[in-house]
Parts: sequence; structure tokens; C-alpha cells
Amino acid sequence: MIKFITKSVCMAFIFMLCVWSGYAQDVNKPKVRGEKVFTSYYSENERPLSFSSSEVIEEEGEMPDRAPNKWLRWCGQNYDAIGTGGANDFIVAARFTAVDLAEKSISSGDMLTKVKFVPYYSATTTFTIHIYQGGTSPTSPGTLVHTQTVTQPLFNYEYNEVELDNPVVINTSQELWIAYRVVTTGGYPAGCDDNPRVAGKGDLMYFGGAWYDLWSLAGISANWNIEGFVTPANSGVADAPIVPLSATSVGATLSCNLEWSNPTHTVAGTPLTNITKMVLKRDGVMIKEFTSTSPGASMFYVDNVPAVGVYHYSVHAVTAAGDGVASITEAVVGDMCHLTFDMRDAYGDGWNGNSCRVEVDGITYGTVTLAGGAFGKAEVLIPSGQLKLYWNTGSFPYECEFTCYNGKGDIIYKSAPGSLSSPGGMSGISGLFYTTAFACTTPCNSKEFTVAVGSTQQNISPIYHFYNNSYVQQIYDASEIGGIGTITSVAFNYIFSTPKTEPVTIYLGHTTKNNYASATSGEFVPVSQMQLVYSGQVAFNAINPWTTIDLDVPFEYTGGNLVVAVVSNRGSGYSSTNHFLGGTMPTNQTIYYYNDNDAITPGDFTYPSSYFAITQSKGNIKFNICVSDAPCIDKDFIVGTGATSGYEIPMNTYYQRSYSQQIYDAADIGMTPGKVENITSISSSVKISMTGRSALGILIFRLMSSLINSFSKQKPTNTFICRMYV
Repeated sequence: MIKFITKSVCMAFIFMLCVWSGYAQDVNKPKVRGEKVFTSYYSENERPLSFSSSEVIEEEGEMPDRAPNKWLRWCGQNYDAIGTGGANDFIVAARFTAVDLAEKSISSGDMLTKVKFVPYYSATTTFTIHIYQGGTSPTSPGTLVHTQTVTQPLFNYEYNEVELDNPVVINTSQELWIAYRVVTTGGYPAGCDDNPRVAGKGDLMYFGGAWYDLWSLAGISANWNIEGFVTPANSGVADAPIVPLSATSVGATLSCNLEWSNPTHTVAGTPLTNITKMVLKRDGVMIKEFTSTSPGASMFYVDNVPAVGVYHYSVHAVTAAGDGVASITEAVVGDMCHLTFDMRDAYGDGWNGNSCRVEVDGITYGTVTLAGGAFGKAEVLIPSGQLKLYWNTGSFPYECEFTCYNGKGDIIYKSAPGSLSSPGGMSGISGLFYTTAFACTTPCNSKEFTVAVGSTQQNISPIYHFYNNSYVQQIYDASEIGGIGTITSVAFNYIFSTPKTEPVTIYLGHTTKNNYASATSGEFVPVSQMQLVYSGQVAFNAINPWTTIDLDVPFEYTGGNLVVAVVSNRGSGYSSTNHFLGGTMPTNQTIYYYNDNDAITPGDFTYPSSYFAITQSKGNIKFNICVSDAPCIDKDFIVGTGATSGYEIPMNTYYQRSYSQQIYDAADIGMTPGKVENITSISSSVKISMTGRSALGILIFRLMSSLINSFSKQKPTNTFICRMYV
């Protein structure tokens, strides 16, 4: 949890004393939560009059036959300012959906020409205007189409008006976000009102690698003092391109293919007769002008970027009437991939000012934190290079726990388990704590497969708690699992009201067994036929009924029945209470071995047969499986260019029924040996839907019916439509 504080009211997850000259303060009764003491303070200052949050448009003069100039906003008058009190880097934004723009009579082609906001800063602070278009939700702003560092003198607690160097042409089919970035060494730099928040629109903030609304992040109901000035369009300007701009990176190279089709009409619907030029921009900077072009023309350009990264592109037409409506998109260029953080807080109230900064080759690509609650996930897009992780220490670092893994599910770093007291988690760690040579891997389509066999409370699987030590094997059918690939984590359905941290060792393996025939040591799947995938302490907590365990070693599951073996040597603390949810199977798919006194080693069964049991009870489980998601391209492979006609192929039309085969070499088809290529259809005199993947040597093409023995040197010209996984 980050401590966001208003300058006067000091509102946040944690209320902190904040002295502001001229305002009286009163102290509420301290709130005690274990070892953490929270004291609330409030301000009794007179609040100024404020606008209603429904007044989002203010007219400023009218022009003949046009809509008036407008200030677009969600906020009321300034009341306060927000920050963390320390050094930080964040973005605040006001979001306007396509519906909002239409309701406020904003038209495509109107121009955002000015932005104003209220700063409050006493430390070294940089403000940069950010304009986004094309967002889809309060957590997804779309493409950054304009950035502008504010260089003019700024006045605290006043609206400061900034004229945009390049006006942004509004496309009303897309969301518009008006924002600014703050990089500060301290204080409370971002001005806000005291109105009820316009949820998900007037109160958005980017912090720690993700977008939040102020209420979710800090419990504050307010809107940022951000406004945008809209100038009406000249109805003669060009509309957006008729085929939107697309950007496709070229493998791992630093090239990006850009394509679109020029507009054909003005925003008023009048056909365009000519285009002065098309302007293509990368990150708001012009990279190419096309002066010899026409309405409707299909355009293509290869952009060679300076470095691996995420780039934002826009393209618009310029006519005698001015700049037209832009089409926008973004692309990841070069070899980049996601670094994923699974985060946990032992107390369940977020990370309390702790965060992890991600750096590659000296460049910071993101900072992650758990804003609140017990669990969370964040992703940072990074290139290959020297990866460094830095820990920014806040309060209670021993509660903070996380696992960081690459796009394929391999663990990059795993912290110590979080605890309610030191040592634990990230306790004692500050600054650079991990570095490694990082290489992007083939991206993985991570899917969760839940095997919910029932809702019966039971105390056997995956851990038999009635004894201090247990070894439990369970068989899960291929039909229950439902997918194949790399298993990166498992989760057990824990429902016991008391949290427990226990030693757990997990093995996974393929098996031909369908069940266990008897309660004997010989029925266990041997350890030699399984893989050790996890060994460590696991914190079970019913706050989240599914306890996820990230595997130390991912398991390549290729299909068939899967055995899940769990060893837990607790040594003490046995319980007869049900701990997990599961169900009853038709056969005995669970076997277990147990005792109270001696730690169990799988395969070393020293206790008599009375310490073995089989049961039809089986626990619920989740598998996170990394499914191959390689990119594919549909291509036509034409075999044969001959013009000779014949009645024998691909079917013998001389007879009412025929059966024929033709052999096409891999060289004929043109496929690349070594790649998996899925033939999806064949075009000849008939078209057949094909399933499965062909061997890449010789393809046998069959057309049905009865058998006629004959041979021919002729083959038909066929088109094989193949899906190539490259």
C-alpha cells in the first residue's frame, strides 16, 4: 500500500499528520491494529465553493455557425493537492469516453489546443502533458499521442494554462485522456477538488506499473484539477484513414511495418478531392511526410526504430483546411517480453510503501507494488539484457512476498515467504538485490485449468492433517485437466478458517495408472517416475480459498493421466478438522501413507500396512499451464504450374466412383523442414478441410471413393492453404 496524502486533509490508506499553516487540526482516537498504530487527523478549514461534478463543459465564446470553444473537465475548483510526501514518478488523468464526447457535443475533427492544471510543489518537480487516445477502460488509456514538457513558470494553487505545441485532433469514436506526468523529489504536487469523484473518469492515476482510481488506491474521493480546451473543427478537414493504421514488428529486428489507407471524406462527409500530404508520427514526432498521394490510396512504410521498445504511431491527412483526424496505434518493436510479478502481503493490506523497480541495461522499465489487499499481479514489458531488481523500502517489508517469472513461466526470482514479524519477506533488503542476464523467451499463453471434483470438506488430500506427517498421491485424468503444456503452478482448495504455514514437497509425473488397487507400498507411483517440482514453506489462508504454489521447476505435461504427490512433514500440530475441498470419485484415485513421529521420504516405507490407505476422496486442484502460442501466418503453397488436362486426377471422372492418391514432396509444397506446419485446407477441383499436422516429408492426398487400380504420371495443380507456426 502506498501512502497517498493530501496536503491539508492527509487522506490515505494511512492517515498521517500534515502541518499546514493557517489550519487547525484535531486528533481522533488512535486505531490499533496489532503492532501498527494509526492516528487520524482532520482539517477544519472552510472549504471554498465548488462546481458540481456534473458540470463538465464550460463554454468560452462562440464562433458563427460553429459549436463554441469549450473547456472539457470533470473537476470543480481546486481544494487540495495529493502526493506521497517523498520522491516519486506518477501520472494523473481525466478520461472521456466516446459517449462522454458525444454528450458534450464534441465532434470528430475538433482540436484539443490547451490543457490547464493546478500544481503544488516545493521540491524539484517536472510536469509533462500526456494526451492519450483509443483507451478501452479505466485501466487502459490507449495510445500516447502527445507529450509536452512544461517549461513555463508555474504558480502553486492556481490553474496554469499550457498551450499545446501541436493541437490534438479529436476522434470521437475513441476515448480521450487528458493527463500529466509528475516526477518529483517530494511533496504533494497534484491538485484536486473536493467534489464527489467521477469514478473511473476524473480520478485516474498511474502508479507502480498500473492504473488505478484514487478511491481504490488511497481511499480518496476527489477529481484531479485537469481541463482541456477544445476548439471546433473546420468541417473541411479530412476524416480518419478509411483503413486504420496498423503497426507490425518484424520479428526481433528494430523494424516496424506500418500500413493504412488514406481518408476519402472530410469530417462533414464531403468527398476529398485531394490531399496535400499524409503525416506519420512516432511518439508524437513526425518521421515521414507523404506528399505524392491521393484519397483512398493504400500506404506502406517501414520504420527503423533506434532501440527496442514500445512505440506509439499516428497518421493523419493535411488538406487546405488543416490537419485531419488521426488514426493511432502502438507496437512493441524488437525482442521484448513480459516480466510477471505475483505479489502477496502477509497481513493483507498491501505493501505499505514498498515497491520493486525493474531495470534493464541501466533503463528503468517499471516499478511494481501491491496497492492493497493480500494478493496481486503486475507485468513489466522489458527487452533482453542485464536485468536488475531494486527494492524501495517502506513500512513492514517482512510482510511483502513475490515471485517473478518470465513469459514462459520460468521463475526468475522468488522472495522469502512473507511474515507478520521480522525476519521474513523482504526484511533487511534495500536497493539492488538481484541481477542476471535476461533473455526473452517464446511467449506463453498461460491458461488456468480447474479440476473441481466436488464441494465436500475433507482432510486427506493433498495433505493428511490427522497425522503429523503424510505422503499423498492423487491421479488426475487427462479429461479432467483439459490441456497440455508446461505446468508452472498448482493451487489447492484450502477452506480451514485458521491460516497455516507448512513444509510442502511436490512431485508431478505421467502415469498409466487409472486408480490404486490396494493400500500397499507397491501401489505408489515410484519417485523415479516423477519430477520434484517444489520444496518449501507454503502459507495456506482461506482469505483466498485457492492457495497457489509457483513451481520451482516447471513440469512439461504432454497429456495422459497425471500423478500429483505431496509430502508434508510437519512433525506436530495434527488436526481432525477438514482443511480442503474435494469430491468422491468412482474408484480409488488417492493413496496415502502417514505417521506421527518420523519424517517421510517418498519410497522409504518403514511403517506397517496399517499406516497405508486408499480412498475415493480426491481434492480440487488448479493447474496453470503455459500453452504454446507461437505466431502463425496463413500462406498459399501452389504445387504445379502445368496446363495439361486429364480425367484421372484428382479423381477419375471417367468412372462414377474412384479412389486416387497423389504424392507431393516437401519440395513440391514449399514448406520449410523443421517447422510445424498445419495444413488447414486443399484447393483443387474440390476443397477439403484438413485437421492434424502433417509430417514434413511426403504428404499423401486422398480423395474418396471405391478402389480402381491404375497409375498415372500426372498430378493436379493444387493450392495448399497452410497455417505455419514459426
